[in-house]
Amino acid sequence: QDQGWELNPVEFIAQQLHDNWHEIMPKHGDLAKPRVIEVMAVLNRMRVAEFK
Repeated sequence: QDQGWELNPVEFIAQQLHDNWHEIMPKHGDLAKPRVIEVMAVLNRMRVAEFK
């Protein structure tokens, strides 16, 4: 885990998304367009983890 993750994971992810992640990600293949359902599942897991 990177620094800042424990403090505020939502803010940390938002910061990562505003970085140059789209330049690093492949332009085609599975990682180019993450499936919406997978993204929602990750967000749900994060939300559940926050309330523990």
